[in-house]
Amino acid sequence: MFERRLFFHVDWLLLGAVLLLAGIGLTMIYSATYVHTPDGGHAGPRFWVQLYATGLGCLALLIFLAVDYRFLTEHSLLLFGGLVALLVYVLVDGVRAGGSTRWISLRFFNLQPSEFARPTLALILAMYFGENRRGARNYGDLVIAALFFFVPFILIARQPDLGTAVTLIPVCFGIAYLAGLRLRLIAVVALAALLLAPVVWTVPR
Repeated sequence: MFERRLFFHVDWLLLGAVLLLAGIGLTMIYSATYVHTPDGGHAGPRFWVQLYATGLGCLALLIFLAVDYRFLTEHSLLLFGGLVALLVYVLVDGVRAGGSTRWISLRFFNLQPSEFARPTLALILAMYFGENRRGARNYGDLVIAALFFFVPFILIARQPDLGTAVTLIPVCFGIAYLAGLRLRLIAVVALAALLLAPVVWTVPR
């Protein structure tokens, strides 16, 4: 389950750049939300929220470095089912703000399940196409793969969050291409999606 060798293949320059950007962001939020009081002052609540989020992100990084990606792929169907359940829950009893219902309240912070859609979709498509090295052999395989794509796509678009939903498209095309789908067919589907985008955008949600 645990792949300790991954720790020795970390791109430390990239990780350092990400941590530096996070530190700059924390500094800017601290400066912008600082509350002055007669006794001196203190950081605003938004700073602490961002600090907690940064800590959770670092914890998640350590967890995913420790877990072998093959373990995640083997359980991708379970992860996909959990994602769909969370997305359905958002539509039923999610937190609504700014005209959208995208979050689940966890008391201390709001969880946005749609952010997990991209890696989960990549995992389940990799598992499906990689099973017995089948690849994208026929249109039947592509139809099943399309079902894995459209279920989270529609649920996210219904929130509505079309921006996040659209980001699933390159994930789907990328995995399908690596699985053996011809580039010409990908181009045709991408062109059709591009032409349909204005229609989808104007449909009332």
